[in-house]
Amino acid sequence: MKKIYFGIIALLEEKEHSSREITEKLNFSENHILQVLRLLLEKEALAFTATKKYKLKHL
Repeated sequence: MKKIYFGIIALLEEKEHSSREITEKLNFSENHILQVLRLLLEKEALAFTATKKYKLKHL
């Protein structure tokens, strides 16, 4: 899970991404990626934009 977390953070530091874009770029199962995205949303580390993309809250 840590590798998925760091992969997601690295992608989102570059720009906003949809969950589909994230799963296509990271070499992990879609279910695990979506689980980490949900956890990050719950922890308020991520925001969901009006264009249905994820972004880091601190950016």
